[in-house]
Amino acid sequence: MNAKKKNKDIKQEIMAALCGSTVITHYNHKTYRVDDVDFTMNPLSTFERNGIEITYKDYYKNMYDVEIKNLTQPMIITKAKKKDMISSNANDLSICCLVPELCNLTGLTEAMKNDNKLMKTLQTYTLVTPEVRQNALVEFVNSINAHEGASKRLKDWGLMMRPIPAKMEGPVYKRETILLGSNIRKQVGINMDWGIDVAKNAMFVAANVLNWAIMYNPRDEGTAKSFCRQLIACGNPLGMEINCPIPIKVEGTNPEVFVSTINRTLKNNSEIQLVVIMVPNRREDRYNAVKRICCSEIGIPSQVVVSSTLSKPDRLQSITQKIALQINCKLGGACWAIDIPLKNTMIVGIDVYHEKDKQMSSVVGFVASMDKTFTEWYSVAAMQRSTHQELMKSVQDAFHKVVMQFKAKNGLLPEKIIIYRDGVSDGDFKQVEEIELRDLIESFKYYPENYNPMVTLIIVQKRISTRVFQYLDEKYSNPSPGTVIDNTVTRRNYFDFFLVSQHVRQGTVNPTHYIVLKNGCNLSVENVQRLSYKLCHLYYNWCGTVKVPAPVQYAHKLAYLIGQNVRQMPSDKLCNSLFFL
Repeated sequence: MNAKKKNKDIKQEIMAALCGSTVITHYNHKTYRVDDVDFTMNPLSTFERNGIEITYKDYYKNMYDVEIKNLTQPMIITKAKKKDMISSNANDLSICCLVPELCNLTGLTEAMKNDNKLMKTLQTYTLVTPEVRQNALVEFVNSINAHEGASKRLKDWGLMMRPIPAKMEGPVYKRETILLGSNIRKQVGINMDWGIDVAKNAMFVAANVLNWAIMYNPRDEGTAKSFCRQLIACGNPLGMEINCPIPIKVEGTNPEVFVSTINRTLKNNSEIQLVVIMVPNRREDRYNAVKRICCSEIGIPSQVVVSSTLSKPDRLQSITQKIALQINCKLGGACWAIDIPLKNTMIVGIDVYHEKDKQMSSVVGFVASMDKTFTEWYSVAAMQRSTHQELMKSVQDAFHKVVMQFKAKNGLLPEKIIIYRDGVSDGDFKQVEEIELRDLIESFKYYPENYNPMVTLIIVQKRISTRVFQYLDEKYSNPSPGTVIDNTVTRRNYFDFFLVSQHVRQGTVNPTHYIVLKNGCNLSVENVQRLSYKLCHLYYNWCGTVKVPAPVQYAHKLAYLIGQNVRQMPSDKLCNSLFFL
């Protein structure tokens, strides 16, 4: 009995370590996502190929001249494209079986991330200072110019590369002031971090946690009690009243056990505001299962925490404080605010999640502001096949929903709508501008009261290769947060600019590219730039500025959670909060 139990635990540990990770195969250098591990199969198992039964061992030998040494190892299961499939079931055309021996894990494991020596060594290659990066670029250009073949090819094309970078000037906007509870105002420091100010003062809008539950395995009971005591203590300075929770013990660690316990204890209990789910380790299938039932089936805000993360007393307070901020957002609160002098305006963030090489629908994340302080957000997710027509229909339906919600809350429809949209490549600008935006504005005619709002559409591009350095005292360094480049390297036919909104302690900061496709609100160049910078201060998962405006980051988090983890439409009960943080 003990041997069987031990074997079962080992299998669970293997599943927890591998499921959700990505592997690369030696023989064809392709990457695959691990969806399952089949312990009933091994390389001697057979599948049908061209009407003939063949073992995986013989297949790899014949196809790639690879000899599999361990013939008892289980098989990795992944969903793959039809052309990549080696299936054990001819009727299941989405399953691909891989031999672990022929795979390598990609990325960094938790053990690697916790290895300070390894991470420090990696940073010498990944976090390059502006001075080192610039010297490398100059050296690269000089090597091209010195190469006879390369320089001749450039000359034939009429091109020339100078090792001297282009010099530009641009505005640097001043540091903002953070608004907290009790009318407290704190100016942002040079390092763009206001975590200490948030920890010592009440939040802008604090939500009370009066009726909540915590689920945990009996062996984590001590950690759960310590966490609850710390959470209640953290709530007081933040302005949150947090009562003692209802303890719910989960007898096991499997996803099924957690789901059945949630069903049994929470499904018909409408009084519970929030459930905290303490899990023993990071395991994607379990996380997906509990998020799916909480977000989609029941519609209750949930917070998943890992017991091993909370078991270190020296880090418990700081971690719990961050969790308290997330809980506040999930219950409709706001951690802080920024002065944005716009009236009767709705700011919208849109992002789309596409799962590569999969057949499931794409997910549109759509987050819109509901109040004059731009701290209350309404979230809508939509799932559809990746066709242009269905995507536009989802966006228009989402707009109708949030505009009507805005009117229900404020008594009138928004006069101005400012849209920040991520996930649009250069080649799609014309389509977005001439088709999508036109159809959206046309759809407003079917709203009540002859609705005709002013609409501004701004494309946000964060995955760009442009780098901006500050040149001072003959040295290159990162530009200050708030730096804008709106000349020399911008587009000829568009109103666009680059904005540096973050402060980085190591490496080179990456600017974000903003392209204004339509300025129906008639905002000045300075107003668009300052608004974009201000919105980078309102992402509540980080006490500092982020790379993109908060509504775009919220839309990204929403689309990613639904597309990657929940894979079902979220409950309407959660739309009026940032439940996805």
